[in-house]
Amino acid sequence: MKNIFILISISLLPVLTFAQVRSSQEILEKSIQYHDPEGQWPLFKERLFFKADLADKSEIFTEIEIDNRRGYFKFKQEEANTEIGILQDSCFIISGDSDCNAIKKTRNYWIYLWGLPMKLKDPGTNVDTEVQERKLKEFDCYVIRVPYVKDTWYFYIDKSNFALRAYEFFVDEEKRIGERIYLEGEFSIDKMRIPQSRSWYYTHEDKRFLATDQLLKNEKL
Repeated sequence: MKNIFILISISLLPVLTFAQVRSSQEILEKSIQYHDPEGQWPLFKERLFFKADLADKSEIFTEIEIDNRRGYFKFKQEEANTEIGILQDSCFIISGDSDCNAIKKTRNYWIYLWGLPMKLKDPGTNVDTEVQERKLKEFDCYVIRVPYVKDTWYFYIDKSNFALRAYEFFVDEEKRIGERIYLEGEFSIDKMRIPQSRSWYYTHEDKRFLATDQLLKNEKL
């Protein structure tokens, strides 16, 4: 009888091991559940205030407005005398020198980075099925890869709670030319957990520091 139990246990080992392997989509869904447990991102409607500390010790203050339901975005930097925005596909310029293509790039940049990991569910985003595991500072992370047309991104997701800890992108993946962004702290907006600061480093050039962006406060629109 003892031998029968041993044989049954051995036969179940591959099944139990396989059940512990997580897919990239499952990891992504759990990360989204951590950061946006009530699915509020599609209805996000806030004014956000940021401070950037650059490598040359200078500072930049930025104010943006996002209304995802209406497809509205506005960007303002007083020091640069720039205030621009877009509603759906209609761009507007209140002050500064810009064009609609540049405005769309500005919108995409801010909404993508501060809307992660939820933005990885956008149509046309192809998440690789392969999942890597790496150590990032004190965190054990799952790493998922997302290739785009012009660059390839890697997202580091904490294995313990599925919080997004960092991401990096490569404009030349083979030569590892790109940037890595470390995330620290959390800023709560309603039930959402948004990483509060992002520190940027080159992945080449001796991993040179570029800047740190920090979310200072929010206001309802």
